[in-house]
Amino acid sequence: MRTTKNKKIYEKIAINNNISPQVVKNIYESMFRFIQDRVREVDNLDTKTEEEFKELRLNFNVPLLGKFYINHASIQRLKNKKQYYYEHIKNKEDQTTV
Repeated sequence: MRTTKNKKIYEKIAINNNISPQVVKNIYESMFRFIQDRVREVDNLDTKTEEEFKELRLNFNVPLLGKFYINHASIQRLKNKKQYYYEHIKNKEDQTTV
């Protein structure tokens, strides 16, 4: 259902701007890919302090949706969860190989 609705919107915009629907889709999705790539970069960085984190400028203003931002506490919480799950999986693997 959602993809059909999006497809119609892409086609309408494409007709109005005289470009292909695929180009419209790529333009629209590029801003979300950019945000996703930036978040992955931050996840891979080893930012210890909040000051280092603030220098990365991780605020994204998406038209009609608003401002997205990532704060230091959220990233630290996600890193801790990730580490916990990796350790939990490793412990389960160690127990099954014994």
